[in-house]
Amino acid sequence: MSTSQLILYLHRRAIEEGRIKESDPLADEILRTLEGHIPHYNGWELPYGAAIGLELLHGQANLPEAKAIRSAALRRLMNYEVFLNSVDELGYTPQNIRAALTIHFERLRSEPLGSDGNCILMDLDTALKQCNERTRKVVGLLISGLGPQAIGEALGTNGSRLVGRTLKNLSRILEGSNNGKKNPRR
Repeated sequence: MSTSQLILYLHRRAIEEGRIKESDPLADEILRTLEGHIPHYNGWELPYGAAIGLELLHGQANLPEAKAIRSAALRRLMNYEVFLNSVDELGYTPQNIRAALTIHFERLRSEPLGSDGNCILMDLDTALKQCNERTRKVVGLLISGLGPQAIGEALGTNGSRLVGRTLKNLSRILEGSNNGKKNPRR
């Protein structure tokens, strides 16, 4: 799952909340591409908006605009309410799990029993019990505030790849793709 779903979700929210005042042709082209409408083109180059959209769709932002859009979307997860709504709407994506572990973990721990935040914490705890020791170690290091590079140095491996695999594995467990069941929260 790429950041594209988060971007589309945040855009829908912005429209519903009346924060989108005017249309932008480049933004429209990016959004159409994120929705899966890849334009037909002649020649070697895609339209610029489609190129940005494809980078976001595939989770590999290299163009400056794609990096800026991805960064802005991920920053929105710092808001606790946006985070909770994103988990409710999109489920346990790797981005939502990372936000839970690196940004909101202490708040989740302090939430009252039965609240959405407490349920997320319990889901994470249940998923971690199904993981191996190395995955639990990576999660612990993320919670403690270490980033991918520091985690890689601590464990003697490529930290970005290890963190990415850890988050994807937790997402698969939490979304039930290992046993064919979807998470009941969705």
